[in-house]
Amino acid sequence: MKRVKILDMKLLVVTVVTILMSSAIQAQEVTDADEQTPDPSDPTRIDTRAGAGYKYTDFTGGAVINEIRAKLALLQGSSGMFVVDIGVGKINDNPNGEDETGLTDGRFRYFHLGPMDFKKMGYRGWGMSAELQTQGTVPGTDGSNLFAVGAIWSFKTTSTLSIFPNIIGSAVWSNDFDSFLGVAARGDLFITWKPEGIWRGGYLKLKPSYSYGVSGDIDGSDSASLEVSVGGMLSKDKKWWWDIQGRGFGEDELEQEIQGPISSEWSAYLSFTYFI
Repeated sequence: MKRVKILDMKLLVVTVVTILMSSAIQAQEVTDADEQTPDPSDPTRIDTRAGAGYKYTDFTGGAVINEIRAKLALLQGSSGMFVVDIGVGKINDNPNGEDETGLTDGRFRYFHLGPMDFKKMGYRGWGMSAELQTQGTVPGTDGSNLFAVGAIWSFKTTSTLSIFPNIIGSAVWSNDFDSFLGVAARGDLFITWKPEGIWRGGYLKLKPSYSYGVSGDIDGSDSASLEVSVGGMLSKDKKWWWDIQGRGFGEDELEQEIQGPISSEWSAYLSFTYFI
């Protein structure tokens, strides 16, 4: 059984590397990408932008974290974007020790945009990403480190509705990379609704997610969550945007396996972004 799991991991790594290499060497065709209005609701858009916000997270055991997060995205050529997302916060009512202040989890992500036509209806194109998520020093954010690779597809179904299926595979390590916990698979479905006539640049975004551990200590554990976001423009020049995001877990067995005794139950996040 152990040999089978090792072979499964090797197969996953080989598959991911092959896909990334093939996408990197083929010619890219991004239609009118530079002419598009900034759109934070579209997870396939690549821009240079900076943002920050306040995040509140409610944890099991009664603990809460108040956190300030900052994000910077930088264009890499005509089809790439590198994103840094870091935070600092304080845990209150820690059931396992003293309240602490420090760095929270960090995320370092590269997104590669494949052939994409932002103007057409129906299927528009695809993108791929590689992301490193690092543990923080504050309890509740210090449980694990992971490296994830994924692919996303873009579909414009009506003039106001778009969907983006997203599939991700993750290799997970424990605190301080002490031990390898296993491999997990995750599926997301971004659903973006941008009705006309509500507020400037207004959108509503839903993201149901499901994760499942496929090997190692997390084999068989799963997690399900729902994320809801609303946002829009702050300025007429389309540079400043706001976003309010809420996330809750319906099943968090996998999260508890990864994060330990303090794992998140729900969170709320208010952020502001400036497109450069």
